[in-house]
Amino acid sequence: MAATIVFHGGQWTDFDGTTRKIFIKPGSGTTDKERFDEYQGASVNASATGYYVKKYYDVTATVKYDAGLNIIMFRYADILLMYAEAKEALGQLNAAVWDITIRPIRQRAGFEASKALDFPTTGDLKTIVRNERRSELALEGLRYYDIMRWKAGKTYLDGQVLGAKYGGNNSNIKLDIRRFDESRDYLWSIPRTQIDLNKNLLPNNLGYSN
Repeated sequence: MAATIVFHGGQWTDFDGTTRKIFIKPGSGTTDKERFDEYQGASVNASATGYYVKKYYDVTATVKYDAGLNIIMFRYADILLMYAEAKEALGQLNAAVWDITIRPIRQRAGFEASKALDFPTTGDLKTIVRNERRSELALEGLRYYDIMRWKAGKTYLDGQVLGAKYGGNNSNIKLDIRRFDESRDYLWSIPRTQIDLNKNLLPNNLGYSN
């Protein structure tokens, strides 16, 4: 995730090519520049969670953050992960499939250890593939839809939202509490504008007013 988020202790490359260590944990910086990124509370600075976004940052954009990066529409890594997920669902995810899907994704990310690259002999393959999507495609707008099609809303979208461990006694930052209603929230409400055009769309999906 080092290429996706900025976390306490991580390395940051500035526009001039110099690198520096990031200090986000309160009280960890020793200079004004180091203290600039420290977490000051959910309502004080840009990060409510204690993490910052690194993906999409273009180190070559030296003027007012005018990044020259293309908008991500569809990635080859997504295709590989779709294939791996489909093979796992069919009970056909083996070392050969792994070596043409997960392995090249991790190699591209810079992993070299055999523990990361070789086909796992322990652990639940479904969980491994789903976590790979979570890591590789983070902040690209796909996570919510993955959770919906997995019918895993109660697992991932219900409960306390937690941030980094900058709370009291080194506990996680506690943000809002979310609730996911499995009887309603896998479907959206039919828009009122569409119902007005076609009354045959009634009744609305369960849990929404007509």
